[in-house]
Amino acid sequence: MWVFMHYSEMRSVGAQGGICSHMCRTYPGWCIHDHSCDGICKAESEANIGGACEGNPTRLCFCQTPCPS
Repeated sequence: MWVFMHYSEMRSVGAQGGICSHMCRTYPGWCIHDHSCDGICKAESEANIGGACEGNPTRLCFCQTPCPS
């Protein structure tokens, strides 16, 4: 379990200075609707710029943040 959490903690979606994503810490259960994930991510942290459901078959909520430069 720790390996999965560590792996999905932060990953780069774009190039340096692009968008990084990490698993939402507060989303309850499987992620069904992107718009609810987006809202929870934005409420979770001011650093989050959005959120979306990712994965198959277990869809989880991932929040997006600007990648560090």
